[in-house]
Amino acid sequence: MNSQTENLNHSIGRRISELRKQREMSQHDLASKLSRRRTQSWVSNVESGRRNLNDHDLFEITAILGITPSGFFDYFSGSENSFSKSLGDSFRELSARLPIEMPVFLQRDLGDSTPEPIDYQYQLTCRHGRYLTSITH
Repeated sequence: MNSQTENLNHSIGRRISELRKQREMSQHDLASKLSRRRTQSWVSNVESGRRNLNDHDLFEITAILGITPSGFFDYFSGSENSFSKSLGDSFRELSARLPIEMPVFLQRDLGDSTPEPIDYQYQLTCRHGRYLTSITH
C-alpha cells in the first residue's frame, strides 16, 4: 500500500471508530450486525487502517451507524485534512459502483402505459463501464 492509501484507510477507520463509540457499540456489536461474517478482529483492523474496506462493507457500516455515506465523508471536508479531496473522490467512485436496479416486464405489457414489473434485475458496473455482475431477483 502506498502512503496515501494508508492515510485514507486510517482516516476512514478512525471515523468509524468515533461513530461506533458515540453509539456505545463495541467492535463485536458492529461485527455481529454486518450481513457478511465479520469478527471483532476484522473491525479492529478496519478501525486501525490496516484493512481496506470494500464498498459493500462501507455502505453497510454507515447504515448500521445511522449515517449516510455522504454524511460520513462530509466530516472530512470540513476539517483541515489533506485527505478530504481523496475521500470525496473515493465516495464518488463508490457511489458510481452501486447496483443499478432495472424492472423486468413481460413483453406483452410493453405497450401498456402503467405496466407492473414482474421482477427486478440488478447490475453492478466497474469503472470502465463493463458489467461485473447481473443478478435477477
